[in-house]
Amino acid sequence: MRLAFATDLHGREDFYKRLLEHAWRARLDAVILGGDLLPHGGEVVGLEDAAADVAYQASFVHVFLEPLLAQFARIAPSCRVLYVPGEHDWGASDAALGAVCDRGLLHALAGRRVEAPGGFELVGCAWVPALVHPILDRLRAEGPIPAPWPHAFASDGSGAKPVADTGAWLGGRADLAGEVSALPAPRVPARTVLVSHAPPIGTRTDAESAGRHGGSVAVRAWLERVQPMLALVGHCADAPYRSGAVCDRVGATVVANPGQGALAPHWIELDLADPRAGVRHSVLGAERPFEPVG
Repeated sequence: MRLAFATDLHGREDFYKRLLEHAWRARLDAVILGGDLLPHGGEVVGLEDAAADVAYQASFVHVFLEPLLAQFARIAPSCRVLYVPGEHDWGASDAALGAVCDRGLLHALAGRRVEAPGGFELVGCAWVPALVHPILDRLRAEGPIPAPWPHAFASDGSGAKPVADTGAWLGGRADLAGEVSALPAPRVPARTVLVSHAPPIGTRTDAESAGRHGGSVAVRAWLERVQPMLALVGHCADAPYRSGAVCDRVGATVVANPGQGALAPHWIELDLADPRAGVRHSVLGAERPFEPVG
């Protein structure tokens, strides 16, 4: 199974077009989108801003993404496009994305186990450790619940609503460890790929400024316990530049975060049937993370 993985596109139309054009020209089997798919109209500090942002994301899906994926399906009918959302993607946008899925143009991975060509499986996880962010939908507490913050909103099919007490909101939901533990168990871990917006904590794939790490303890624990062949992650878009590498390992699991750029789209490409051939980055070159260690 030959695939391209990109994350944190944030509605960049030119990046979408270049990624899918590459997938068509390279005759790939799959394109996987790792979260933060959709754009934002501006700073969200009030309910009117939140409502406008929800509408903006729905419009992006209907006006740009759905027609683009329909065109892609016509020229590359054997290539599937799959996705998990990220914390910048409103929960209310699930309806618009679901309509595209209903047409067979897009395939949802979050919370699911999906069979892939060559006897591989994909498992998707959209949850992110809680951080001060106006969109609560994909956030879950990991460890102590953060102190309440202003300008927070949650959304569903009826739109966005303000959340006055973020601590109570997070405390009323399963924590991140609970959400991750509920992921479907792979049938054959050695042929399984986890697609998680949040990277595992303490790796080169979650490196942030000043030596900080922005990943998840729960995602790392799942990888340590399950040991799939590969985890495709995002969220920390500068990680390849902070750490100097696209890939790392958690035990036997290779973890890859292509990051994202401002001037050129970032993605990685690899063949699950021939992992020793390496991981090729659209900008940063090749790495061979599946080579034996030592």
